Amino acid sequence: MGKLLLFHNDMPTPAPQRYECFLGETLESVIQETIIHHTYGNRNTGTYLMTDALRKIVKADGLISRFYEFEGHVDTVVTNILHRIGGNLKVDIPYWENILRHAHRVVPLSLGFAFHDGRIAPLDKGLERLLHMFAERAELGVRTEYDADFLEGCGIKNVRVIGCPSLFYHMDRSFGVDDSSHGIKRVNVNFTTDFANLGISQKDAVDIHWKLLLYFIQKHETGQFQVDYTMQKLPFAEICDIHGILLSYGEVHPFYKECGRYFYSVKDWIEGIRGRDDFSMGSRFHGNVAAILSGVPALMVNVDKRMKGMNDFYRIPSIDIHEFDKEKPIEYYRDLADYSEFNKIYAKRYDNFTDYCKRNGVRLNEGKGDEGYGGETGI
Repeated sequence: MGKLLLFHNDMPTPAPQRYECFLGETLESVIQETIIHHTYGNRNTGTYLMTDALRKIVKADGLISRFYEFEGHVDTVVTNILHRIGGNLKVDIPYWENILRHAHRVVPLSLGFAFHDGRIAPLDKGLERLLHMFAERAELGVRTEYDADFLEGCGIKNVRVIGCPSLFYHMDRSFGVDDSSHGIKRVNVNFTTDFANLGISQKDAVDIHWKLLLYFIQKHETGQFQVDYTMQKLPFAEICDIHGILLSYGEVHPFYKECGRYFYSVKDWIEGIRGRDDFSMGSRFHGNVAAILSGVPALMVNVDKRMKGMNDFYRIPSIDIHEFDKEKPIEYYRDLADYSEFNKIYAKRYDNFTDYCKRNGVRLNEGKGDEGYGGETGI
């Protein structure tokens, strides 16, 4: 195989912080980071979990960033930046056309589309032409059956469903989740604030989604179990999304102060859950994937077909957000998190992913314990 480059938004990775630590920052710093995302941005969102997973598992010759200058021809460019086409993610078509002039193929690990009102919006002609160009040189690895069916409707046939590479972070074909213990003392909680991209109104968010967050706030306040609320945006930005305004320090709900935590790296994220939390539940896909990677059973709360498609593919236990009942005890939801089907199908999904990579010029660091990328950086 020829030279392989990995697109990676490399960023500093400070130690994880509890939310209360952020309260010691100056208000000016908070506003700048919240409104402008000036420093670490969305360091622990699903985007970066995927990015860090690729850095660990892809055996790349170098890393490239958004402004990388090609000095010669390369065989393969791997990226996860096309994981959510549509919504608030706009594809820079000239940028990718330039890469195709310097690379034999672009391999998106993995390509997916945003849903609005239960469907994927039609592609503009320029983007559809770009995806056809990708598919002429490599098989398109997509996230769900929904994405594959959509592309087939666009006349793009060279497609394979591979899911999300983040589930293969450990590169261990025998990986599984042990859900034999049902004792619950502490729960890892995550919550989507992406209401606009879900295509719902603020009222619907309150009526349907917020009851999930309020459920865990109430459980925390009554001491039924301990809660770790893992934020996936910069903490003040996440609270702004929930409340609509930047709250002063004195107005911040005690729940966030006492339960909120924020990670800057996947390794810290996994270690922060492993051995601490007994169960995970929430409406953020990768907020629960981090728990799964730590060996902690998680119940996904689906907020759209995109999330449901991923959970169906991996047989990850899930319920629809409309099925959530705040009157049910946490033990009821824990019992729904049965990982027998996930464990049964995991090796098949792993083999599918590694075969896809092999056939499309992506070298992998196979084997447990491999730390991954060791080449030169182009950043």
